[in-house]
Amino acid sequence: MPVQEKRPIRIVLVDDLIQTRDSIKKLFSFESDFEIIGEAGNGLEGVDVVKELKPDIVLMDIKMPDMDGIETARILTETIPTVGIIMMSVMNDEENRQLSKLAGARAFLSKPVTFDDLFSTVRQVYEEL
Repeated sequence: MPVQEKRPIRIVLVDDLIQTRDSIKKLFSFESDFEIIGEAGNGLEGVDVVKELKPDIVLMDIKMPDMDGIETARILTETIPTVGIIMMSVMNDEENRQLSKLAGARAFLSKPVTFDDLFSTVRQVYEEL
């Protein structure tokens, strides 16, 4: 019986800084169990991209123009409850962690994030979906 290949964890990046998105894409390109399938520069775009592509994981910043990550997470959690949202922010205070959790985020990472923390958190959240 042939061994079934496991498909990669499908990820959408939502961050207003293109440099951040590019850095994260580069990090993930070295790991075969991840696939960046889309990205967005703000929360409004993020909602559209996630609804269209239906990723397993959304990596999202809190502070963004048009609609912040908290509101975006709330909308995504209501419309696509199966998606695993991971917040990433330099605003690493208890209030933002709590607001992220209440909005439906399954994890919170402080920027700058180490690649070990990033990879292990994505894998852990994916396993819990």
